[in-house]
Parts: sequence; C-alpha cells; structure tokens
Amino acid sequence: REASHCIWDGLPKIPNVKCLSERPPAHALVAFTVEGRSAHEVKNRLMVRGIEVAANQAAFTPLDMQARKLDAVVRASAHTCTTQAEIEQFLAAVAQL
Repeated sequence: REASHCIWDGLPKIPNVKCLSERPPAHALVAFTVEGRSAHEVKNRLMVRGIEVAANQAAFTPLDMQARKLDAVVRASAHTCTTQAEIEQFLAAVAQL
C-alpha cells in the first residue's frame, strides 16, 4: 500500500482524530482534524518533534470547509520515500497529542 493509505488507515484509529476523506486518498495528501486542538496547535506540536505537516485555512477550500463547519485542517503529505517506521512515528506523535 501507499504511504498515504497507511496514514489514512491509521489516523481514525486514534481517539478524537478524524480524516476528512471517506475513501483512501488518490494522492499523497491526508487531511485530518484532532478534536479539541486547532490545526495550528497540532502543526506546532508535531513540528517540535521534527514532523512537518501543514495547517490549511478555509481559504484553501472555502466551500468544502464551510460545509463541514471547519476553519482549518491539518494536512499530512506522504512521499515515495516515506518509510513505514516514519508513518508509525507520525501516528504515535498524533496519538500523544
């Protein structure tokens, strides 16, 4: 499986984490939210651990974000060189938020 599919499979298994897509991503990006945490807080807390993600505001996808009543989401991007160990490290870091 692709790295992004492993991320997409793993995130919803973490309490209070929700992937925005109902299907595995057709690209490398996985958008998610963490209940009780802003996207910027998630980004900053992961960056301290050396994990880079993006916090995208509603301006990037205004219609979708309005429909979901979201002001920002976290986006993780897997690369072809992303290892299973890195994915597990990422998921563990999210779980510790």
